[in-house]
Amino acid sequence: MAMDTTFLGETGGKIVQLLRRRPKTVNELAAALRLTDNAVRAHLTRLEGDGQVEQMGARASFRKPEFVYRLTVETEQAFAKAQGPVLAALLDVLREQLAPDRLAECLQEVGLRLAAPHLPALANLSMRERAKRTVRILGGLGGLAELDEPDGRIEIRGFACPLDGAVRDHPELCLAAQAFVSELMAQPMKEQCDKGERPRCVFVARRTLSE
Repeated sequence: MAMDTTFLGETGGKIVQLLRRRPKTVNELAAALRLTDNAVRAHLTRLEGDGQVEQMGARASFRKPEFVYRLTVETEQAFAKAQGPVLAALLDVLREQLAPDRLAECLQEVGLRLAAPHLPALANLSMRERAKRTVRILGGLGGLAELDEPDGRIEIRGFACPLDGAVRDHPELCLAAQAFVSELMAQPMKEQCDKGERPRCVFVARRTLSE
């Protein structure tokens, strides 16, 4: 999720910007924005529904406790812009210092380590159920994906690449993604990603559902 500049200029966006500094109550937000409490509550309700803000408890006040709001972790991460440039620079350094085979091994190990925390929840699932979970995990990383089953063979197709911004200049990153998806699926997955101007992830199972 990226922050749209138009949204940030609207009231909801201004609330998000205020909450980036520190958690605030409805009264504090209303005072900062020169709005009524009810107007702020209406915006907070929409932002909560969109998963951008959340309550983090109550704070004592003169009349009654006031709820305190903060940004969700996902919203905080949407503002971070250093990952792509840092990742690209890191890969430049690794390219210079490692032989191609060694770089490939390192990237595959990265994929395996990223997958490890998810493996307990995937144990004993069927191939189809693992694929459905894998799609959701990719979605949580920013890689909008869907499951397809042409000719009984699992295909995971992405409409957005979670490594977009770095993978165009560093297509070897797909080795990490392939290892990640293969580990989640508990079988080798063939990477057939589109690495063009708008990268799209594609991973194809080497076994059919009947095997």
